[in-house]
Amino acid sequence: MRLQKKLLALGMGSALVMGTMGSGFTSFAAEGTTDGPMSKYDETIDLHFARSTDETVDKVLEARPEETLEDNFWLDVYRDELGINVIYDWIVKGNEYTQKVNVTVASGELPDVMSVNKTQIQQMQEADLIMDMTDIFEQYATDY
Repeated sequence: MRLQKKLLALGMGSALVMGTMGSGFTSFAAEGTTDGPMSKYDETIDLHFARSTDETVDKVLEARPEETLEDNFWLDVYRDELGINVIYDWIVKGNEYTQKVNVTVASGELPDVMSVNKTQIQQMQEADLIMDMTDIFEQYATDY
């Protein structure tokens, strides 16, 4: 259950930061916190993602030639500050993303984190591929 709670917090936060590869980082882990949704795992865990990329991401990467989608500042932060090793199961360009998600949902082999549309979430629900996280959200979501 501890993993599920942290995954919820990470999933919500990842939507905000995974597409951004900038500078100016303040530690995710609350100072003095030993347990909670943003504390570091004792042992590093692997978290599987699916993502799309586009021209904007390409331009950011051009400006930061030492970084790639699979090896960059934000992924280092997840690993070093939270103990989460982000692994991309697949990365596709823009318009191919929806089709790739459809195939992934149909296969039932889902990554831990991926963006889906209303139709895809309904298909996942009908295939019993998602769980109700209302209680977890109510317990750990912030007022922000």
